[in-house]
This record gives sequence, C-alpha cells and structure tokens, in this order.
Amino acid sequence: MSTQHTQNATSWKPQPGDTVTGRIEDISEHDAGYGKYPILELATETGTVSVHCFHDVLKNELARLAPDIGDSVTLTYKGRHPDKGYHQYRVRDGDGKGRGINWGSYGEASAPEPPASDVPNDFPTYGQPPAKPQDDGDDSIPF
Repeated sequence: MSTQHTQNATSWKPQPGDTVTGRIEDISEHDAGYGKYPILELATETGTVSVHCFHDVLKNELARLAPDIGDSVTLTYKGRHPDKGYHQYRVRDGDGKGRGINWGSYGEASAPEPPASDVPNDFPTYGQPPAKPQDDGDDSIPF
C-alpha cells in the first residue's frame, strides 16, 4: 500500500446519483485528524480519479467487498439519507456484483452427529427407571 496518492488525479466529489467506475491503481491511507480512511486511485476511461473514502458507509461497503490493486470497482453516491443524514453509497465489483453475505450465519445449522462411543453407558436413559443391581452371589457377606 502506498502512502501518497497520485498528484495529477482528479478528486471525486460526487453529487447524488454520480457513479465512478475504474480499475484500482493504488490504495493508500490518510488521517486528517478524525481517524484513518482509505484513498483509492482509480484508472477510469477519462483518467485517474482519486476517491477519498472517509464516509462510514463507503468505508464499510469497501471493507465488505475488500477490493485490491488491479480490481475494478463501481462506486455510486446515493446522497444523504433523508431522515438520518448519513451519506449513502453503493459499491460493486467490476462485474456489477457485491460481495454477498455469509448465509451460513443465518438460521440454525444442524450440528453433526457425534461419533458412536465404544464405552458402555452406565447411566439410565431419561424417563427410564435405573437398572436393578445384578446379584453377584455374595449374599453371605454380613456387611
């Protein structure tokens, strides 16, 4: 990862509905006093575009997609949320797809059956009376 962005790149300053698509040439980080954020240098059809990803939704969308140098991405700015005021973005890979989710984290996954034991079970089964002790033939012992 580089620590400086291209000097001749145009900064993306989107208006609601604006989209930028390009191949990632460089990924760097910057800290302007409010925490680190990534900067993407995108090679687009019209030149290099620098995208400062300081809005939380954009950072989170990029983290979910986890693009790398050489990958193509499409970023769309959807404007501010009308009620909550945060900046809304949509991030897709070069094929127009998002990363998706881990469907395995939803619902209850059935646990695999434990292997059968070769040790005899001495405990009664729930709802069954305990087994009667076997006569070992030692009735003559007084204790």
